[in-house]
Amino acid sequence: SISRRGFVKTVAIAGLAMQAAPIFAQGAGSKPRLKVGLAGCGFVSELHMYAYRRVYGLDVEVVAVAARGDHVLDFSRRHQIPSVYRSFRELIADGALDVVDICTPPNLHASMIVDRVLH
Repeated sequence: SISRRGFVKTVAIAGLAMQAAPIFAQGAGSKPRLKVGLAGCGFVSELHMYAYRRVYGLDVEVVAVAARGDHVLDFSRRHQIPSVYRSFRELIADGALDVVDICTPPNLHASMIVDRVLH
């Protein structure tokens, strides 16, 4: 029997692996490029932006962010993120993204992942 937390982790890891596999299958010598969308624009998003700038061997570009409040506009300007969405569903509908980084409070993660899987 698998717990709810175990199920969510398994689904999230499997989904990320399926999304990222084509990126790492690129030819030798080319630096793989990863286009990221952030769900949320608070403290954790700031930490992740800092970390993405320091990833070695991979060209990581945050190209979209989604949040409900007007502070998302300030966040996107400050970090030069071209696409801004007002909902998680709009973010995950962006076909240009390779990864969606959920930077919301932990109690929202499971429902967001389930929403992604079902829609």
